[in-house]
Amino acid sequence: MVAYPWERSQQPMHQVQVEVLRFEPNAEQLVELWARWSILDNARKTISVKDSYLSQRARDRSAEASVAAMSDVLANFSQEIAAAIRVL
Repeated sequence: MVAYPWERSQQPMHQVQVEVLRFEPNAEQLVELWARWSILDNARKTISVKDSYLSQRARDRSAEASVAAMSDVLANFSQEIAAAIRVL
């Protein structure tokens, strides 16, 4: 994994671009992540485009519980991206 912007000597095999459309807890304390993401090859050609919706209910109404649920949703999202890259 290389963070953008990378040096020419660190050209990655794939690049993931993510557009986060929504990432917040709603009134019912359900954390929702809506994202559109794509995987590009090293020539910057799009090889996959996906939409993701993930959610998790916070254990209570505290800020700490919302943050923990947001962290869990992001972890699940990263696993979804990693699984897509593995099958390429």
